[in-house]
Amino acid sequence: MSQKSPRGAFKIHTYANGTLTSTPGGRRRSTAFLNAGLADGGFRPVVGEVLEGLDRIRDAHRLMEFNAHTGKIVVRI
Repeated sequence: MSQKSPRGAFKIHTYANGTLTSTPGGRRRSTAFLNAGLADGGFRPVVGEVLEGLDRIRDAHRLMEFNAHTGKIVVRI
């Protein structure tokens, strides 16, 4: 589903993953779509924070609990 904001400033795109992947054919199509996006660079995760070492796991968890970050929290081992 795609919705346009009242002012036309942005769109919200959603999909029902359970519906798309409930059949073998749907799972194949979803997997092919994701793999293609990863291979050609179309899907690039936004990294919000990179923490070095396992001793930073608590910090990573606190960031997630605070829920004020944008992007993925990465703990590099």
